[in-house]
Amino acid sequence: RREELPFHSPPAQSRPLSERLRAPQTGIGPGWRSFFYTEAPLLFHQLPPDRRWRIVSTWLGPAGGWYMRERIDGRVACRNGCAPHAVELVGGKVKLHLTGVEERSIAVDHVIAATGYRLDVGRIAFLDEALRRAVSVASGFPVLSRHFESSVAGLFFVGPASALSFGPMFRFVLGARFTARRLSRHLAQAGMRRPAMRKPALAVH
Repeated sequence: RREELPFHSPPAQSRPLSERLRAPQTGIGPGWRSFFYTEAPLLFHQLPPDRRWRIVSTWLGPAGGWYMRERIDGRVACRNGCAPHAVELVGGKVKLHLTGVEERSIAVDHVIAATGYRLDVGRIAFLDEALRRAVSVASGFPVLSRHFESSVAGLFFVGPASALSFGPMFRFVLGARFTARRLSRHLAQAGMRRPAMRKPALAVH
């Protein structure tokens, strides 16, 4: 829909000390805010819910990785500044009608809708309906303990579903290391405390 595709800038190979002090480099980009989000997820967990929601919903909007630009420029035909308005089958092909900067129609063999999604625990179909209703949620996200456990004992949520509780880093692969270490440590300790009451835990990504 935008008139040009946004891409993140590649990380600088070397930065002066003064610049590194002003904006330390992190796995989700430079800056002290990003540093806090990547290094202090448990402190993020203590922030008021409305503030956590504002951060998670606005920090680092959609953009392609810097390494994707060279794979797309000159190799993939891009039609920017438009949005799908209607679609129909014509002669075995999909005919898309686009609106935006200018109206146009194109015929293609395949359409892949990659438009993002809004997280909503209530729409996770493989969870029993009664179980979904029992999970406490905020803005569609599960409310999680400091160990990624939901309001249903033994039901854990990781990955993007944990972002509202622990920060925007958990929308990315970068958050997997913290998640794996904290969750595995918690489950191991819980198993040692209650050896006779071990129950399988379910982690939802």
